[in-house]
Amino acid sequence: MSSTASISPVTGPKTAEQIASELERFLRASFEIPDDDAAFTREVDLFGEGYVDSVGVVEVVTFLESRYGVTIPEDSLFDPRFTCIRGMAEIVAGLTKS
Repeated sequence: MSSTASISPVTGPKTAEQIASELERFLRASFEIPDDDAAFTREVDLFGEGYVDSVGVVEVVTFLESRYGVTIPEDSLFDPRFTCIRGMAEIVAGLTKS
């Protein structure tokens, strides 16, 4: 896993698609997911399929909060959408518009 200390925050709202793209790049780099892994999609259950473990979720949340200047509420962490890239991006996009 890589450090999230050098994450540059973005300014202004981002679309869910932009967030998903950046999150996918972050996950591939941080968790060493090869580009040719056909099972890794924006809809795959990251935790259920073993791409991100319980320690890694902290890194993912830290990335999202640092990059997009949001605080992810605890209830969002238990939202069924928070298991995949697309769902995480939708949640964060909603928070950036608040």
